[in-house]
Amino acid sequence: MRILLVAAPGVGHLLPAVPTMWAARAAGHEILVATTGPSLDMAVRSGLPAVDVSPDGSATAGYHQLAPRALARRTAGEHATEGDPAAQWQGMTAAFGSSWSAVRDHRPAEDADFLASLFAVSGRMIDGTVRIARDWRADLLVFTSFLAAGEIAATAVGIPSVLHGMGLPHPPATGLLGVLDDVATRHGVADRLEPPAAVVDLCPEILRPPRSARGLPLRYVPYNGGALLSDVVCAVPRRPRICLTMGSVLPGAGVDEVVQSAITVAAARDAEVVLAVDTPDETIRRRLPSNVIVSGWVPLSSVLPHCSVVVHHGGSGTTFTAFAHGTPQLVLPRMADQPLNADAVRRSGSGVVLAERDLDVATLTSSLDHVLGSADIRRSCALVRAEIEAMPGPEALLVRLAELGGRQASPPAPRGQADPARSAAPGSAD
Repeated sequence: MRILLVAAPGVGHLLPAVPTMWAARAAGHEILVATTGPSLDMAVRSGLPAVDVSPDGSATAGYHQLAPRALARRTAGEHATEGDPAAQWQGMTAAFGSSWSAVRDHRPAEDADFLASLFAVSGRMIDGTVRIARDWRADLLVFTSFLAAGEIAATAVGIPSVLHGMGLPHPPATGLLGVLDDVATRHGVADRLEPPAAVVDLCPEILRPPRSARGLPLRYVPYNGGALLSDVVCAVPRRPRICLTMGSVLPGAGVDEVVQSAITVAAARDAEVVLAVDTPDETIRRRLPSNVIVSGWVPLSSVLPHCSVVVHHGGSGTTFTAFAHGTPQLVLPRMADQPLNADAVRRSGSGVVLAERDLDVATLTSSLDHVLGSADIRRSCALVRAEIEAMPGPEALLVRLAELGGRQASPPAPRGQADPARSAAPGSAD
C-alpha cells in the first residue's frame, strides 16, 4: 500500500505521525511525505522520502504569520485557564463543526480572520498535493490536524483520507472548508467532499476532554527529530534538572520576555537548567548563570526522562512527550491549542498552569517550587504515563489503514520478486 502523509509546514504537526510512518515502512508499505517549509526538512532528517508541495514558499510564509496574529489576539492566553474545561473545549472546537459562513457571521472578526489564515496555508498546498497523489498513485492519504488539504485532495483523487491526531482529539475541520470553496471548485469537489474515513486518536482516556469523540486508539510515541547531544545533556544529573523550552514557533514570535523571566526563576534554584530554546536572544545568552546549559533544539525524549520538571508553552508535542515520560509540567500557554493542552495538564494533576497575567517572578517562583516538591503531581504523572504505555501500538492500526487503502497488510516481496504495486506505477521510488 502507498501511504501519502500530508503535513502542515510546522514540525509540530509532522512529528507525531513520524513513528506511525516508520512502523508502516517496517511493515512493507511505501511512504511519501507531502509538505513544505520546516516540515519538509524534518521529514528528510527523519529518514522519510518527501516532496515539496508549495515550492514557491507561499504556504510557509502564511504559516509563519499565524503566531504573531494569535499572540496579538491574546484571548486564548488570557481566558483559557479559567472556567469549565468542557466549555473551554467546546468553545475552541465548535467552529470546526460549523459552516464557514456561521464562523464568519457569529464569531469575533479576529477569530474568523485567524481561522481563515490557518486554512489559507493548506489551501496553498492543495494543488501540489493533488498532483503528487495522482502521479505517485497513492492508495491512502493521511493528513495531520488543522490541515484542510486532506479532505479536498483525497476527494479529488478518489482515495480515502485519515486524520492523524497530534495529541488531544481535535475534530475534523470539515465545516471550515468553506474558506477554500474556490480551491474545491477548481478541483471539482465543492459539493461532494468526503470526510475522513477514520481518525487516529493519540489521547488516553485520562486526558480526554469532556464530550470529545473517540477515534482509532494509538499509543503516543515521543519523537522530536534527531540532534547531536552534548555529554552534559546525556548524563544523569546529580541535582534536579529543569528543562525550559518554547517549542519551534514562539521563540521567533517575540516572547523573549517570557523566556527571560522563566530563566531567572529556574536558574535561582539549586538545579541544572537545560535551555532548549532554538535561538534565544543574544542579550539573554550574555546574562545566563553558570547552571544554565543552552542546548538549542534538542529531542525532548532524550532530555525529559532525567528532568524533575519541564517549563514550557503548552505545545502539543512538548506536552505529550512530558506525559509519555511522566515528567511534571509548568505550562505557560500563549496561543492556538496551547491552552487546551495546558488544561489537560491541570485536569490530570500532572502540573501547574499559569495564565499570561500571572507570569511575574513571584508567581513563577512559587509555582515552580510547588511542582518540584509535589509528590501528588509525580503520582499523577505516573498514572498518565502508565495509561499511555497501555494503549495499542501501530500493528492493529496498520491493519485498519490497509483495509481503508483497499489492500490487506502484507510483508514486503522477497528479493528478486517483483512487487505488483511498484510495477503498476513505473518511476515511483521509496
